[in-house]
Amino acid sequence: MKRFFAIAGLSIASVLVIANADQGKDYKWSLSRSLQMDLDRNGQTDSAQLRIGPDQVGLLIKLNKKPLPVIEIPIDGSKQFGICPGSRPEISVVPQSEAPLNALGETPEGYKTCPTCVEIVIDGGECDSLQFYWNSVTKKVAWWRA
Repeated sequence: MKRFFAIAGLSIASVLVIANADQGKDYKWSLSRSLQMDLDRNGQTDSAQLRIGPDQVGLLIKLNKKPLPVIEIPIDGSKQFGICPGSRPEISVVPQSEAPLNALGETPEGYKTCPTCVEIVIDGGECDSLQFYWNSVTKKVAWWRA
């Protein structure tokens, strides 16, 4: 039961972070940290870029070249929606799997495992990575963490 509330809390937190983020107009984005994928599984190419600042990481996701609000991730291991300092934050794309079921005991809302389902992974320091996926129920980007 505790894990269900943790997932619900994470979903609410992700909505707040995304809703309050700006469009990334003032950021310098590194193309070396840019990845291509079909996150929302509509057959169109999507992308994700990572910007590393002194105390936060900005994740810019573009669905079919349309930018979503920048997701600000604090470099602060004491925050639930943060990454640990230490090593340089990295971005990758991996296939969706049974990992959340194994780690959390249940699958987050709208999380699917299929041949074309992928998620964006942000790693940093010793903290568990943040996994961003396309929520097939809400039709929005959501996230989970072990």
